[in-house]
Amino acid sequence: MNTATKFKPNEKQQECIDNIEGKYLVLAGPGTGKTYTIIQRIKSMIERKINPEKILCLTFSDAATNEMRTRLEKELNRADFGVNIYTYHGFCNEIISENLADFELPNNFKVITSAMSNQLLKECIDEIQSDVYRTKRNDPYYFITEIKNGINEIKSNRLDKDKYFYNLENNQDWIPELNTLKNELKEKTEKGQKITKKLLTAIETSEKKISKAKELWKFYELYTSKMEEQHYVDFNDMINFVLEKFETESAFLSKIANNYEYILVDEYQDTNKNQNEIVFNLTESLDSQNVFVVGDDDQIIFTFQGAKLDTIEKFLIKFPDTRVICLTENMRSTQSILDTARKIVEQDLKRLETNSNFAKFNITKKLVAKNTDIISKDKQVRFYKYADILQEYQEIVDEIDTLINSENCPKDENGNKKLSEIAILAKTNGELTTFSELLKERNIPSELKEGKSIFEIKSSTVLYYYLQLLTNPELHSDKFFKLVLSEPFNIHPKDFEQIYEQKSKYLSFVDAVKAINPDEYIDKAKIEKFIQTFEYLSRYKTNETLKNTILEVGAKTGIFNYYLNSEINKVENIAGLKKITDESVDFSSTYKRISLEDFIEYIDMCINDEIEIKTDKAPLTLNAIQLSTYHSAKGREFEYVYMPNLLREKWESDRSSMKPIIPLSPSEYKTEEELKELKISDKIKLMYVGITRAKHTLRLSCPKSVEGKIKTPTSFVLNIEGNLEQEKEPFTYDIDSYWKERTKSLLKRSYDYQKDFCEIVDKKLNGKYFSPTSINTYLKCPRQYLYNYILELGAKDGNPDSMSYGSAIHKACEFAVKFAIENGKYPSSEVFINQLKKELQTLPMSTIEQRKIHIERGEKALQEYYPQLCATPISNLFKAEEKITLELDGVKFKGIIDRIDKNDDGSYTIYDYKTGSAKSEKIICPNGDHEDYYNQIGLYKYYFEKATNEKVKNTTFIYPEDFTNNLTLELSEENCLEIEEKFKSAIQKIRDYEFAPTYDKNACKWCIYKDFCNMEQIGRASCRERV
Repeated sequence: MNTATKFKPNEKQQECIDNIEGKYLVLAGPGTGKTYTIIQRIKSMIERKINPEKILCLTFSDAATNEMRTRLEKELNRADFGVNIYTYHGFCNEIISENLADFELPNNFKVITSAMSNQLLKECIDEIQSDVYRTKRNDPYYFITEIKNGINEIKSNRLDKDKYFYNLENNQDWIPELNTLKNELKEKTEKGQKITKKLLTAIETSEKKISKAKELWKFYELYTSKMEEQHYVDFNDMINFVLEKFETESAFLSKIANNYEYILVDEYQDTNKNQNEIVFNLTESLDSQNVFVVGDDDQIIFTFQGAKLDTIEKFLIKFPDTRVICLTENMRSTQSILDTARKIVEQDLKRLETNSNFAKFNITKKLVAKNTDIISKDKQVRFYKYADILQEYQEIVDEIDTLINSENCPKDENGNKKLSEIAILAKTNGELTTFSELLKERNIPSELKEGKSIFEIKSSTVLYYYLQLLTNPELHSDKFFKLVLSEPFNIHPKDFEQIYEQKSKYLSFVDAVKAINPDEYIDKAKIEKFIQTFEYLSRYKTNETLKNTILEVGAKTGIFNYYLNSEINKVENIAGLKKITDESVDFSSTYKRISLEDFIEYIDMCINDEIEIKTDKAPLTLNAIQLSTYHSAKGREFEYVYMPNLLREKWESDRSSMKPIIPLSPSEYKTEEELKELKISDKIKLMYVGITRAKHTLRLSCPKSVEGKIKTPTSFVLNIEGNLEQEKEPFTYDIDSYWKERTKSLLKRSYDYQKDFCEIVDKKLNGKYFSPTSINTYLKCPRQYLYNYILELGAKDGNPDSMSYGSAIHKACEFAVKFAIENGKYPSSEVFINQLKKELQTLPMSTIEQRKIHIERGEKALQEYYPQLCATPISNLFKAEEKITLELDGVKFKGIIDRIDKNDDGSYTIYDYKTGSAKSEKIICPNGDHEDYYNQIGLYKYYFEKATNEKVKNTTFIYPEDFTNNLTLELSEENCLEIEEKFKSAIQKIRDYEFAPTYDKNACKWCIYKDFCNMEQIGRASCRERV
């Protein structure tokens, strides 16, 4: 079934779709179908027979990249659409990786982590022994974040030493400012005038700022040298390396640019200075000059990440022959909301629309509501001023509670409540956390999209405290005392009292436990088990890898068992345990240290340096009230939007400075008044983005009082409040009544955590394509499928050797077949083997020695396999790495076939590569040890035939390391139907929440989740009953 979009483009969208030659800037207001237009344009280009590999799409974030790929796949109804879609960093990384020699980088260069960056900076601080980057209490590391930010600014502005110190001498914010202050002091002294403290303080501050700037360069040089020594790069480096190569080698730039004929840039307003230079260089060197840039100057909200308010203006100045198209037909919001948004944004004096320098482009950005379904729900935008912030928060939650239990509650196409269409927006996560707790009291689910710190999650905190106890029982016993009365330790209170009485005599909790006669304990068995487990783990950690130690601790202490099966915050607890385990693997890989003591020291450093270790952001939107910061809400839309706390102090009076933190070019100097205007412009754009998230109901509000202090609403809203619905009578505030209501709400009902879990399963399966690999996982063990594909635990294996080797063999064979098809001849054995070596150089390996061993192993195997490969006539070669996506009988299938040959009789043969020794038909069969191979190749045959209406004669397993024993299966139609029925049955069980584990001694032994799994069933009954 084709899932392509059924909308019809409007006139301006069609203009974008039709005109593919030349330079275009599309100013796309919120809700005007920006992404839809880009997708339709690409689709139209492909339909016009333009090679998709000649199309380059650049965008700002991974999320935007993934969305574009997903939407293109649906629109074209195939996964292998071939269009190049990158973030700027991804694009530059690809260029560097494919041209390592040109960039003189080692094969094993890696992107530096925040923790490693801090570690290198601490080494720099220790070596430089700075006086100015040091507190009065002599804390040498207090300014580490300031130093890091300064270094990043030097990189992002691409300053060399001469430029840096020239700027320091000539930019009005630096040495010239100090000279002015000193001249004022001299003049006052000579005239005998009063010397104010303000002037002296200003001189002292300026002198310290300049001293820091001079010292910062020392840190920059030492830090970058340490990065180079250890083969690290950061995201700034990637872009700078490419820019430098572009600017110094025109031939290289031309080669890269003219790999493409069409360049599309999405979210252009979010680009920083260097990303913008990438676009400029590519545009100037592109022979075709076909560049399509999409953005909106009213939505530039990422200035804190380097986005510039004049980015779009600079493009028009650089390329004055650009045609400008304005998308103004809004399909998201009501006219009342659009008019309110316009009145807000018109207060920004720095808009492109009103800039006379660009009048020739006839820019108009007044948005017009065009969605008739939304227009019918038009209502006045509301602005309420509550008596107190507690009342404001409570009233919003009350209103949401009433809304979701009324006929007005948003619903999906099946008539079910769709809570994710209701959002509360705020500037900080702290405000949103308060709303989360208030909503939970009402049993209203909510979702905070940002990942959560592992130290705010109970499961990972308990695990971390126990790991600390293992490394140093004397130092960390105090924290552990807080845990032993709760699960999973649950020591009897009377036993705890005895242990606590010994605390003053013994430094260690463990020593205190041992000091008591075992017969005096009420629960002697539990105490003995605790001591035995602790002593066992103390020995275990000295002989095992870091990851295995953490998994063993989680399993033996019962921490995994308890938190993976407790319904309270199940998903959050699983994410916390997953993150701390994954962090240990990353730590071992990055730092080349494997002891638990080193890892705990690293975690402690992250805490002390305020480096957050957060769980991964939720990949799905749950059916829950959405809690989002304004920045995170960009690109999203909701039927109901609440924007509380609209106070002057949070908008106009925000204390953050827009002054550069390093000396920039004198031409970039801004006066205080200019900086203030920029700051106001920045905040107005942020509010505009928030308002335009709403479809039909927008609730603005603010408190008149916070903690007894009178507050003033932001002037942005006060200036237009005459156009907004306001409270009929002033709100009154009674603290006693407020707490009475809060107490009542606490007693309402307990929170339904199981429903949250089932919601994640439903969301994950929505629109999902199933692969043979995923379903084989389910057939082997439903619980493993749950962990891997639904909860995405993705437990990392510390040893990637086998997987990387298998992948390299596949890639080399794929290369050889594609080469033969494209060139009419096979590559030489040398080229074939060099491709394997190239793949193995880029894929992860546990050690350099293992990389060498696997290169030798692969070289020997492919040298012997090469004649067998070339024995197939090239005329019979059909496809390599063929992607299949097909929806049939309500089942969405996807898979990648390694190789397809077309036989002389017109039929086809499907091949699948397997590394290692050959497997016989006795085990590649139903109920055999490798039934998964049987299922996989049978599904490939079945769905290839359904997708193409062609006949597959044979299905063959190729073993490049044991090719004399290649295995061909002649699968009948009946065989394939049985496999397909097995496939469909498994999918239905997944949809019915059937995730009971399959206990098999051998399978469990090698399962990466064996330490997580306790064999208790998560059955469909609990989900169905609660949902």
